[in-house]
Amino acid sequence: MWKLGLVGLVVVASVGCVMPVYRAGDWPAGVPAEDRFAAVYESDARNREIQSAPEYFKWVLSFYQGNGIVGGWTSQQATLAKLMGDEYGTLEPRVTELGRIVAGEWAKDNKVRRIDTDLLVLWGHVLKSGAKERRGRDVVELVTADAQSVIAGTLAKSDVRKDRYVAVMAMK
Repeated sequence: MWKLGLVGLVVVASVGCVMPVYRAGDWPAGVPAEDRFAAVYESDARNREIQSAPEYFKWVLSFYQGNGIVGGWTSQQATLAKLMGDEYGTLEPRVTELGRIVAGEWAKDNKVRRIDTDLLVLWGHVLKSGAKERRGRDVVELVTADAQSVIAGTLAKSDVRKDRYVAVMAMK
């Protein structure tokens, strides 16, 4: 059974549970700069047609903060830090960037986004398993590359499966 974590946040949020409410000028500490996500939102005309900026930012905040039932990416980073130990110190900027990449895409409307709950479930498992196996650097780099490729449309979501990561680390 999957542990609730990075992806549990998405599963619960996807079914309409309470999420933080975005208010302009009230961006929480510990969440990457608002302007980074504004640029992602503004760059996607198709998403802007069907999702308002406040709705998009609400989902960004939900990704980071969780929803009261399941922790968000901030909590996941803390878990990865514990699992990786000293290795996390050098990987923290990369893990932070991975969160920005994923949050920016995942927060879009379901009809538009290329990163969905299924990918978050898989990647959450891969990151934790890799950290436990002392392969943190390898899995962070591969998941980041895959996230960027999925967003760019050069890697099909259907090609991102558990067996893709077996060569990099021993998944249980």
